[in-house]
Amino acid sequence: MTGSMPRYELGTEFFWTIELSGSTITTSLGKVGYDGHSRVKDHGAATEAKRQYDQLVAEKLEQGYVLVGAPRKAAKPKPKKSAKKRG
Repeated sequence: MTGSMPRYELGTEFFWTIELSGSTITTSLGKVGYDGHSRVKDHGAATEAKRQYDQLVAEKLEQGYVLVGAPRKAAKPKPKKSAKKRG
C-alpha cells in the first residue's frame, strides 16, 4: 500500500483517492475535473493506519465508488468444438 494512491470514482461526478504511508493516511475528495481537497491524518501506529485504510476503502465501495483502472476479469474463451465427421 505504501506510496500507491488508488483512485476511486462515483459515476462520472466524484473522485476519491487514498494513500497509506506508515502511520499516515492521505485522502483526497472532489468533483472529477477539479483538484478537490486533501486531508492527512496520522494514526500513531502503522497497524492502526492499515486497519483504518481498509475500513475507509470498504466504506467507499459500499457507497458505490469504483476503483479506476482496475483490471477487469477477462472472459474465459469458449472452447472450440471439434469438427466431427458424420458418417
